[in-house]
Amino acid sequence: MKKAPSGPVPDNVRPMDQGGNKSLLGWYGYNTRKGVPENTRRATLGNLISAALVPSDSNRAYVLSFDDPDSEQRIRRIACVLEDQVGAQFWVDEGHRLWPSKQKRASDAEWLRSKLEGL
Repeated sequence: MKKAPSGPVPDNVRPMDQGGNKSLLGWYGYNTRKGVPENTRRATLGNLISAALVPSDSNRAYVLSFDDPDSEQRIRRIACVLEDQVGAQFWVDEGHRLWPSKQKRASDAEWLRSKLEGL
């Protein structure tokens, strides 16, 4: 598994409509590419849930929207990001090459939601 990033979150980690080009999940190493096992994806999400995120001036609002480490709000925010990504791929159906990736995101969002039930 890729080592979790450290230090301040770079300026380019923010939504594209705010001048960014990488999501916080992507910067943290989360991906759904072929060959990335479920336990690796979820370990990455777990690390992000626990991470102390240090924003830059350019991405302060975005990074702070993920709330405090290990909080219910952070888990909800990450689950919402994944669910939004799944929803944005409404056109991806079972025969599409992106279907496995979409399914992994949906599964990981469900896994995060199940973590909230235990809180």
